[in-house]
Amino acid sequence: MRLEGEGLVIAVGSTRLIDDVSLAVEAGAVVALVGPNGAGKSTLLRALSGEIAPRAGRVRLAGTDIRKLSPAVLAQRRAMMAQSASVAFAFTVAEVVRMGVGGGGSPRTEALIDAALAEVDLAGFRERIITTLSGGEQQRVQFARVLAQLAVGAESHGPGLMLLDEPIAALDLRHQLDIADAMRRHTARGGTVLAVLHDLNIAARVADRIIVLDRGRLVADGPPSATITDAMLAEVFRVEGAVGRLPPPGAPFVLPHAMRAA
Repeated sequence: MRLEGEGLVIAVGSTRLIDDVSLAVEAGAVVALVGPNGAGKSTLLRALSGEIAPRAGRVRLAGTDIRKLSPAVLAQRRAMMAQSASVAFAFTVAEVVRMGVGGGGSPRTEALIDAALAEVDLAGFRERIITTLSGGEQQRVQFARVLAQLAVGAESHGPGLMLLDEPIAALDLRHQLDIADAMRRHTARGGTVLAVLHDLNIAARVADRIIVLDRGRLVADGPPSATITDAMLAEVFRVEGAVGRLPPPGAPFVLPHAMRAA
């Protein structure tokens, strides 16, 4: 499902958080959105999801202005995982995932919940109270909710759009790779993923394309080999001497031990 943002401006008073950003994300692709703290990544993701309205510009989902889509239709076509999605009440894991599915506990609904939990390595956690889980486990429950929501929408509208804000931030190494692989499986089925990622190595591993945002502006856009460079790290992240290259096709990787302030 194609997502387009055209001339997006988001401002608080006279301060532009997003400054004339245009982008398009094609179906079947994992796109990583990277940049330093305060670059505007989460704000841009919220605008592209339809959660907040830009001061200028427009967002189109599958060719339709997102403002013309009802909340019910939007929920079937795109799912959002926020950076912080803590649950304060004693819901079970199954109840939280069911929030993405809607409706009652039909056999079909329960099968979707079970499949989503299995995909995030939480099979057997259905009746656990979510507030008793670790931060990483809760994050995986929220990702399962996204998977279940899009599985329902796919029945009517085809594979949907996954918008993820730091989906691996609280996860251990194994589960970071699991979520990255789940993103790839979603796009292999024809879905679309736009994810805010801070780990540039995971971004280089999972993304077909990387968009670099700095101070509200889009400063680089392309495959990992063209965007994760020493020049970009120096300009955007203010660090030097960190990028290496694997053997052909030359995928980049970042060595934190070699970094120094620019």
